[in-house]
Amino acid sequence: MTIPVARAVLTVEIPSDIPRQLNPNASRYQHWGDRVRAEGHLALATTLGLRTARPQGYGDPGPIFLPPITWDLAIFWGKGKKRWDPDNVVAGLKRGVIDAVARTIGVDDKHFAVGEITQGRDPEGLGRMVLTLRGGRNEGAA
Repeated sequence: MTIPVARAVLTVEIPSDIPRQLNPNASRYQHWGDRVRAEGHLALATTLGLRTARPQGYGDPGPIFLPPITWDLAIFWGKGKKRWDPDNVVAGLKRGVIDAVARTIGVDDKHFAVGEITQGRDPEGLGRMVLTLRGGRNEGAA
């Protein structure tokens, strides 16, 4: 018997942009404790965003993601922050955002694929990110 698989989509609003301490180009100029604190802050903001996110097209409980999972990211930088290269964005998100998402949805992050990364300015000047996860959903498991 074949279990039908549909595409699951989850959009997560993270109330923070990437702290400058997580830029891999600047890591040698700062104390390791600053980096760990920034990773913890970003992981907490991501977890809170995931807990309040509403799946698109599915009711409760949330979608069950099956690999491969593609993530798209829109970063709206806060006041005074410069844009990063896409490879630095991925490296800066690894321990704070990507690991928090993998832990929350229960999928190993080796099954994640980077999608589109867009960058812009937050009109309020605070900084935020919008993460969109796309993966298969097992209809028989819910």
